[in-house]
Amino acid sequence: MEIQERREVEERGPLSREDHGKLLSFFGTYGRGQGLLKRYLIDYTTLIEGVAERKRDIRLRLTNGVAEIIVKTGAWAGGHRREVSVKLWEGEFENAIWLMAALGYKKGVGCERVIRRFLYDDVEFSLQEVPDHSFFYEAEIVVWREDEAERAHAQILRVIEALGLEMFSPTQWYAYVERLNDEANSIFDCDSFDLIDILSKGGSERPDTAK
Repeated sequence: MEIQERREVEERGPLSREDHGKLLSFFGTYGRGQGLLKRYLIDYTTLIEGVAERKRDIRLRLTNGVAEIIVKTGAWAGGHRREVSVKLWEGEFENAIWLMAALGYKKGVGCERVIRRFLYDDVEFSLQEVPDHSFFYEAEIVVWREDEAERAHAQILRVIEALGLEMFSPTQWYAYVERLNDEANSIFDCDSFDLIDILSKGGSERPDTAK
């Protein structure tokens, strides 16, 4: 098990299918590829605190077969949030589901994402595909001290502007998340879930070995 604490400074924006393709080509030429991620996450906070109202973010996610428990604090569209990530041993995803249930988190919003990640001009860009629905990007710099966040945010804004990308306002981001919840995401219930399907969406190459 590995525990990390950090601060994410981030902005997001919408992408059309055409924009997504153009950015893939641009970053493939001028950026540094950070890999392809298949992710399934369970967002436990939405059903408890809502979307715009939330001041914390509690998730269980599976990325390329690696399970993590994630806790973030701060407004979802607030520019930067504090994050604690607990990476679990291989094969522990199902156990983590039952751990969260024992803590009172039995239902959540299930989300599938395909992410292509690049580093460009000191900013990490995650080009995210919501399968059979839409695309968006996240631009992020990770900092370890609060006093570094403002400078990191200014760098992100500068690069986004130079690339001519549209940014979500907080209101637009929350509306997009609500639309995803209505049209693309699903309700996860620990009493009835398809583990094999989740493992496939989260990039696990073999069935979970947890008992």
